Amino acid sequence: MTSRRKTAIKVGNVALPGCGMYALLTRQTTALFDEQAYLKPSAPAFSLITGPSPAPGSTVAVLGNQVTLAVTASRPAEPVLSRSKATPISAFDALPATALQITLNQGADKKWRFCTVNAWSDTGEAGDPSVALL
Repeated sequence: MTSRRKTAIKVGNVALPGCGMYALLTRQTTALFDEQAYLKPSAPAFSLITGPSPAPGSTVAVLGNQVTLAVTASRPAEPVLSRSKATPISAFDALPATALQITLNQGADKKWRFCTVNAWSDTGEAGDPSVALL
């Protein structure tokens, strides 16, 4: 199986194809496969999470298949390691506490996946990329 096929399978578990986060995660994971490297991830810290909430007695189905969350997130720098030597070769920069707008889409399998992760200061222009959670 090619690295691109492996990437598509893995990324599709957490991001919706056709969305900004899918494109970003595909680029990141393909580069890691191509460089024979892996990421030693750190869990992001989330705070101040707000989003839609169904009325008491309602099910989450009333939310539809897309929700937008307002989140503040941060994470430390993450080392990229050589697969053969397990030594650091680079790092993904830290994400300082950042106010984000996260859009999640629910698939036919009823699982929620990332679509967009944008800073509130995002211009919305095509060249203004999604915020990397990795």
